[in-house]
Amino acid sequence: MSSFSSVACYAALSSCTQKDILSAYARMVAALVQKNKYQKCEAERLVIDFEALYGFKVPYHPMRTIMDQCVRLGFFTYNSAAHSFFPDPRMIAEDNFAGIINAKESNYKKLLGQFGDFLISKHGIYSSPEDLDERIRAFIERFGIKSKIDRTLLRKITEKDDYFFAEFLVCCEENGNSETLNYLNEYTIGLALSEIFTYCETPETFTAKNVHAYLDTGLLFKIFGIDSSNHENSYIQYIQNMQRIGIRVMVYEHTVNEMIGIIEGSKHWIGNPDFDATLSSEATYFFVTNGWSVGEIDELSSSLRYRLEDEFNIKIDDMSYPKHEDIHTPHEEDIRAMIVERYKENRSENEIDALTYTIDRDALSIFYTQHKNGNNVAYRLNDIRNVFITTNNSLAAVGYKLSYSLVQSKDVFIPVVMNDIKWGTLIWFNSPALLSSINRPRLVSAAYAAFRPNDELIRKLNERLSQLEKDGAITPEQCYLLKVNPVAQQLLSQKTMNDPTRFIDATPLEILKELGKESFEMGSASRQAEVDSLTKQSEADKLQLEIEKQKAVISGLEGQVQLLREKVKTKKERMTAVKKEKDELLLVKAEIDCIVRSGILTLNVIISLLAIVTCVLAVLFGAKYDWAIGLATFVAPILAWLVALWCGRKITYEGVRKWIDSKVREKQNSIRRYSEGRYIALESEYAILADELKKLEEQLGKADRCLSEEKQKIDRFSIDVSLTEKAMV
Repeated sequence: MSSFSSVACYAALSSCTQKDILSAYARMVAALVQKNKYQKCEAERLVIDFEALYGFKVPYHPMRTIMDQCVRLGFFTYNSAAHSFFPDPRMIAEDNFAGIINAKESNYKKLLGQFGDFLISKHGIYSSPEDLDERIRAFIERFGIKSKIDRTLLRKITEKDDYFFAEFLVCCEENGNSETLNYLNEYTIGLALSEIFTYCETPETFTAKNVHAYLDTGLLFKIFGIDSSNHENSYIQYIQNMQRIGIRVMVYEHTVNEMIGIIEGSKHWIGNPDFDATLSSEATYFFVTNGWSVGEIDELSSSLRYRLEDEFNIKIDDMSYPKHEDIHTPHEEDIRAMIVERYKENRSENEIDALTYTIDRDALSIFYTQHKNGNNVAYRLNDIRNVFITTNNSLAAVGYKLSYSLVQSKDVFIPVVMNDIKWGTLIWFNSPALLSSINRPRLVSAAYAAFRPNDELIRKLNERLSQLEKDGAITPEQCYLLKVNPVAQQLLSQKTMNDPTRFIDATPLEILKELGKESFEMGSASRQAEVDSLTKQSEADKLQLEIEKQKAVISGLEGQVQLLREKVKTKKERMTAVKKEKDELLLVKAEIDCIVRSGILTLNVIISLLAIVTCVLAVLFGAKYDWAIGLATFVAPILAWLVALWCGRKITYEGVRKWIDSKVREKQNSIRRYSEGRYIALESEYAILADELKKLEEQLGKADRCLSEEKQKIDRFSIDVSLTEKAMV
């Protein structure tokens, strides 16, 4: 085991990257050599002893790279004849990295003391330093960036136990205790640096112009400020910093649609007394508890695409699903199964079922990204082409597993999916100040998320509130207040410490009393005034809700009208196209008819000439050669009879004319691509389209009239709201 805590070592690593990460690791190795007093340095021994001292592992090949850096910094000398590295004790002593770790260790013990004092003063709970250490590390691993999580530790420290450290962090944030937050920030960054070092052991110029980074919904919501930590500027800066180095920040069309669907679904719960936080999304919970109106949500939803592309310069990728024969990577359904398997580790079947749509979208995003990469996996920074960035550590773990199945070397690779902090650490690993700015908001956001009452506690609250309202102990307004008020939610967490077993029947009334104090005391005049005010507000809210419902009706009708107009437009465009094709075919038919008539005329001319020639010959030679005339008169019918016998048809002028007509038309139809059947089909289609257009125009007229009537209704609701608001003044 390490003589230092791993937390202190990670913090020291983070704080010593002013030059570059490789130099920071070199200083750690130099301190290790000083402690163990090596006479000669061997990579195999350093790998073992490094893990023993610092608590995390550096593989053999990265260690050799670190040893080369130690030579460049003067910590080691290399004897080429002996092929060996030898330490320089004087240079190592001057660096004093061990002193830095000792200082970080002291800071960590101070953090443990502050956390312990907080638990005693706030909750009367005493915890040993070992217990405090486990709570901190479990929180960081559950909500931070570590991919290889200590499952034993997480089973020991449950999610409800995260409440205590989350509450501590929230207090530090709200009270301006930057020292504690900065130290934890260093720890998580150092943790990330230790995990991504194998990708970046050799400093290189990162060419980012060909990199496409796709964002998930979690990051998008944070960019738009839909996050309890109120650090949207930090996440916007995160995106801008990526764009500044040439990365193309993207989002899939289905991800945008998922986000819009979540936003639109939230409107149902605004002002709804049946609001249930256990059934709502994180976004819905944010909207309700922060007092968003339906109109504000509508504005966000309608402007989402525009803001993504124009305000944040995030391109929407409307990628079509690839053909089955073009897919050479794991299929979408395989990736979905991997996500479900991962979720089963810490979620129930019901919870997974409730996430079906989200899981489908996430699986599609990962599939698309891997499909774009083909079977290629990045082994170095400059190998990266397409990567999916998420705030969901489970998805990041799935991405790692997916890439692992495709790599040639199992030791060093960059997965197709990475969480936001690890991705930032990877591309900015030589920029500690920038890393700190992007990591701290994530840490605070995790604290606020863990500080929120868990689902089991919310269910108990809702059940008790329903009973209290049924018994008349609280008003519907008070019931709704306890469900959505953020202060009420915070009081619920504090009184129960996010432990459902601490919830008692009196808990809601205790919260209500603290919220209102004298205004909620039984029988007081001030309480009655408050109740009256709440009642009037409720009436106004109900009217406003009716307006919003009417807006929804109008919006639906507008959508119907727009759809009908598009259908009418489509029908007219098709009718125009059909008529144009009919007219073109008619012109071709006229040309063919002209050619056929010319052919028949030629036949008539030939027959007439033959008749004239025959008559002339009969006159000139008939007297002298009367036998020839007789023979011709006899032979010609016989020849005609024989031809008719073998052809199976009677030879007549009409028959010859029809035959020529048919042959000429057949040839010209082929040359000019004319089809009589096609013309008849077009005529039939045109008639059907005309009938359908007539019906659509009738439906459009009715929809327009209905829309006009519904728009008139909303004016009456607005008048009622105005009157109610005047009564409240």
